Amino acid sequence: MWRKKQVSQIRQCFFQTVFRLLGYIAGCDGGINRKEIHRTNTFMEKLQLTPECKDEARELFEVGAKPGFDFHETLNEFKKTARRNPEIVEILLVYLLSMATTDGPLQAEEMRVVQQVAGELGFPVWYLSTC
Repeated sequence: MWRKKQVSQIRQCFFQTVFRLLGYIAGCDGGINRKEIHRTNTFMEKLQLTPECKDEARELFEVGAKPGFDFHETLNEFKKTARRNPEIVEILLVYLLSMATTDGPLQAEEMRVVQQVAGELGFPVWYLSTC
């Protein structure tokens, strides 16, 4: 049975990972557009974030969108937390694919990044190539 502290740690790690990586995916194809910002706001609403958490999510998004963002550190921490929760990896990948397709068909760079993230998280990359 999950302890309250463990659930809180999982939620916090997912929150930090998803918004950093959403920023990374949004910016990897040359810039962030209105549709990607709108999609990020939609995710915040779905997650029922408080105004304070929305501010933090925006900050995390901006961190991920900065040139030179190294997502490996974020993924390493997430892997430790998600080790016992493979479904949380799938949820993260759904969010990332949703962001990648927000502004139209997947671009080569977006697909490369999503596949790299999936591979590092132990998700079968071949599956993504069928999407």
